[in-house]
Order: sequence, then C-alpha cells, then structure tokens
Amino acid sequence: MNELDSVLEYNILGCQVKLANSTGDNIDAKDVIKLVNDEASKIREQMPNISDHQLAVLTALKLSNDKISSEGQFKGSLSQLRMGIVEALGEIEQVTATS
Repeated sequence: MNELDSVLEYNILGCQVKLANSTGDNIDAKDVIKLVNDEASKIREQMPNISDHQLAVLTALKLSNDKISSEGQFKGSLSQLRMGIVEALGEIEQVTATS
C-alpha cells in the first residue's frame, strides 16, 4: 500500500481535512479524529454558543494541556522507577558483599 492509498477525508468542526495514516507510528488517523471530535463535543456541551473557531482553539488547548500533563506524569513515574532500581541494586550489592 502506498501513501496515497491511506489518505482519508474527515470533517472536523465543518472543515474538510485529508489525513494519511502515518506508517512510522501505530496511530490511526481515525483515532486522532475521534479524540478531537469527542473533546470538541464535551466543550460544546458546556458552552453551546461559542463559535467553531473558539471551539477549535479551546479543544487544541485542552488536548495540549492533557499531553503536557501526561508527559509530566510519565517523567515522574520514570524517575521513581529509576530510584527504585538504584535502591534495589544497592540492596543486591549489599547482599552479595556479605555472602
């Protein structure tokens, strides 16, 4: 399948957008569109009178905030994991030294 075979057209907030599935990662364009549309729908429910332009900006800000927050949580978890590994290696070294 070449790149043109995987290009699909979507409607996001009244805009026709053509997206191709990226072969380098395992992210499906349909999943990305669903995420954006779902988040936009949630915001629209809370603020039904905002324009599509405002909705697009708020959706982008919300998804960006979620991404940055997730990255921070991931980095924190990774740091805790590293500290746990260092502690475990220290314990192993002590046990090995006394054996």
